[in-house]
Amino acid sequence: MQIRPADLDDWEAILDIYNQAVRAGGASADLSPVTMAQRLRWFAEHGPDTYPIYIASDSDTKAIVGWCSLSPYRGGRLALRHVAEISYYIDYEHHGKGIAGQLIDHSLSECPRLQLEVLVAILLEVNQASIGLLLKRGFHRWGHLPNIARLGDQTTGHLIYGKHLISP
Repeated sequence: MQIRPADLDDWEAILDIYNQAVRAGGASADLSPVTMAQRLRWFAEHGPDTYPIYIASDSDTKAIVGWCSLSPYRGGRLALRHVAEISYYIDYEHHGKGIAGQLIDHSLSECPRLQLEVLVAILLEVNQASIGLLLKRGFHRWGHLPNIARLGDQTTGHLIYGKHLISP
């Protein structure tokens, strides 16, 4: 597997992988697939030297198998400029291969270069696989908004996990 910064040619694959998670339910708060037009602003706020999106590609086929983004947390609020939200999605054919962990580890290693001191992950409480992955990488549960998300007939909480990359 290779990890590299995303570029414009990767946007469709990023969106396809995200929409897999939307259709499966529980990994995203979106209830229906999103379009490129809906995500253009999100893509535009990510750059390799500010808030990157990292792509994991298969070493043999070069196919994109997952991605991880570092996004502004409450963008525009300068007191929070050293904080980023981490998100990651893996192609469903490649789940269970350690790709998400490698993407998170890569992102963590890039944070000093990006002058990021704190990462937060905001996820649905039903996403137990991601919770376990974050805990293994030293994230801690910092917040819980109980029973606020509706996924069909199911109601679930919204969680915030965080990690200080340097001592506060």
